[in-house]
Amino acid sequence: MSDHPTFAEVLLSAVNAFDYAKFDTPQMDARLLLCHAADISHTKLISSMHDAVSENVQQRFSEFVARRIAFEPVHRIIGMREFYGRDFVLGSEALIPRPDTETLIDTVLSKFEDRSAEMRILDLGTGSGVIAVTLACEFPNASVVAVDVSEDAVANCIENGEQLGVGGRLQVLHSDLFEKVSGKFDLIVSNPPYIPTADLEGLAPEVRLHDPLRALDGGADGMDFYRRIFARAKEFLKPDGMLALEFGFGQSDEISELAVANTFRDVSLHKDLGGIARVLIARC
Repeated sequence: MSDHPTFAEVLLSAVNAFDYAKFDTPQMDARLLLCHAADISHTKLISSMHDAVSENVQQRFSEFVARRIAFEPVHRIIGMREFYGRDFVLGSEALIPRPDTETLIDTVLSKFEDRSAEMRILDLGTGSGVIAVTLACEFPNASVVAVDVSEDAVANCIENGEQLGVGGRLQVLHSDLFEKVSGKFDLIVSNPPYIPTADLEGLAPEVRLHDPLRALDGGADGMDFYRRIFARAKEFLKPDGMLALEFGFGQSDEISELAVANTFRDVSLHKDLGGIARVLIARC
């Protein structure tokens, strides 16, 4: 490589490295990291392919490429992830939001015809706040309480709420599920840890090495947090209030049984874009 390689040259070098590492999306990964290293948009990158890359940008990009080859996810390196059309800052104690969780948002929105209604929403285990903040954005007259056991996640959620203009309607608590919650809610949502402890070691290295394990570990059968949520949710739901939970592959029977055992009614399951049951809706 010359002393002054072009954007096209450094991009190709990274794509080849990622391809050799057998990453699923080498081209996309390389483009996202190069845009971040150069602080430019994707459109600007396309128009700059034949321009020389400065030494500073080369150095930053090389560091990003090395981190990616060590299985650090692209969005961890960038520190940002889009969710439901909005950009969220990612803290170290929050999971990278995944497209599957958009199914939870879609399902909730389909259940409330009046987006302008005044309502109270509780998000349990909020992480970066993608669910709480997105619902605050989609329901402009809602007040949202978000809780997390991690102080870093609480700060991350607050930051995202402020950046996306809903901080005034968002209360974020450092709380172990319902511990510090008070009042009644129209809707309780959660995407809790649901991976069985024994399965953690088999996760992809991007997840196992770089996502916070306590945000993944759902106990021996993956259902610990659901048991705790079902056990107390009715205390905090208004009459006819709704509970909306995301769950993992193959857990639909167990979570449905928990809902029925805790005398929730109108229990329904909803599939993600891959046709996999992903969300449970129930009413108290």
